[in-house]
Amino acid sequence: MSYKLAYTANGSNVHLGTGFLFVNVLPPLFDDIPLNDGNNPPSYVDPPTPATWTATHAYTAGQYVADATGNTVQKCTTAGTSGSSVPTFNTTVGGTTTDSAVTWTCVGPQIEWVASLPVVADAVVRDSLGSGGGTGLVHICVSPGTSASSAPTWSTVIGGYTVDGSVIWQCCGPTFAVGAMEGAVEFAGTFKKDDINADQFTAPIDAVITAETMKINGTLKELTITNLANLLPNFNPLTGQTNPNLPANAQNYEASFFGGRQAVPKFSVACFSPRRLSANPTKYFTAWCYKGAPGGNGQFGFTRTKETTWKIEIDGLASLWRPAGYQVGGNARQT
Repeated sequence: MSYKLAYTANGSNVHLGTGFLFVNVLPPLFDDIPLNDGNNPPSYVDPPTPATWTATHAYTAGQYVADATGNTVQKCTTAGTSGSSVPTFNTTVGGTTTDSAVTWTCVGPQIEWVASLPVVADAVVRDSLGSGGGTGLVHICVSPGTSASSAPTWSTVIGGYTVDGSVIWQCCGPTFAVGAMEGAVEFAGTFKKDDINADQFTAPIDAVITAETMKINGTLKELTITNLANLLPNFNPLTGQTNPNLPANAQNYEASFFGGRQAVPKFSVACFSPRRLSANPTKYFTAWCYKGAPGGNGQFGFTRTKETTWKIEIDGLASLWRPAGYQVGGNARQT
């Protein structure tokens, strides 16, 4: 008998939109997704801070611990009770460690600053976590090495650099929500495929992906100079300004100035779109980019019939410490 499959439609798989876009988040660890608090609209939530490994402790699947010697985060993937002494953790991303009844999987570099430990390229930290002593800004490692014995004085300038032992960090700035969006926030991925040919065959015998791009873009209705400056590499904001030559009731202003050769800031983004027909807390479709850069151009439209909007575009870059298949971004649907 031939196989037959009936078509059915599931309304709960249709999404409401629009997307809620958060910029410069702490990117999720290997095989994980960005977190939200389940409200509508949602709040972004950092990945959980890894705990200190404990002997003969009952761990449940999904718990994180820090490798105190390798500067990596380990995720419990098989629940059980840990051994009596700390294991030698596998520091290869995706690699596993057997710890008595527990299995740990290495899920990437730590998200908080740690003294005197190796740091890999594209590791991302929030400077206020752990003993970093910063103000909550996000920094990405642009030159790997070993961190200093005490926390550095972190740069607070977006695109600015911090020297930390033999490590160099670039300041990505604060985590922020971009504001009210118009229409959909789009998640677009494309790839280039090259065929593999053999002389004795007229058609390709295989194919390989040689390039890929990912973009997240949308239209911003809420115009905030600070947010625009954080998203555009050559914008320099001034906030809290006063000009007594302006009308008496409108002397306070914010402004941005641009032009010149500057370092392009990198940041991770997460977009949450609510599902239809789900009870509160809302279930979301999530799209994210581990490391992005501003793309396209800022465009402001001034018309009589429509409010001024600004188009945002973020181009995905490869995150160097992640294995193939996990380097740019992803998407997930809460079920």
